[in-house]
Amino acid sequence: MAKFNEEINMEEIDEELRRNETELFMEEDNTDSSLDFSERSRYIKFKKPFQWEDDTYNGLDLSGLEALTAKDLEGIERKFYRMGITSFNPENTVTYAKVVAQVATGMPAEFFEQLPVPEIMEIKRAVISFFFN
Repeated sequence: MAKFNEEINMEEIDEELRRNETELFMEEDNTDSSLDFSERSRYIKFKKPFQWEDDTYNGLDLSGLEALTAKDLEGIERKFYRMGITSFNPENTVTYAKVVAQVATGMPAEFFEQLPVPEIMEIKRAVISFFFN
């Protein structure tokens, strides 16, 4: 039976999760190994081409995340809360990731709303990774 009164060290758990995520990413990634995890994860390659309006997209470049400022984040938060969504951890929601990606890429909301679930979830993962790594 598990002991429920043991002290949990959240820092150790967070570090282990980061280490596992980095190892998994490195196993699957064939890009330049001289780049660190965060630099390699800015381009999201879609599982299959995504048709939107008159263009076909094979992926999405999220390198604009690097240029975000505190003022940008304030605007992102205002937009998120104007949508009527409440969350204790807004940065962990698909909607928040979508708004951040809109600002980082300049693509309209409609683009992200039409993406297949696996693609938006990968964008969400990349945004969360950017904020917390």
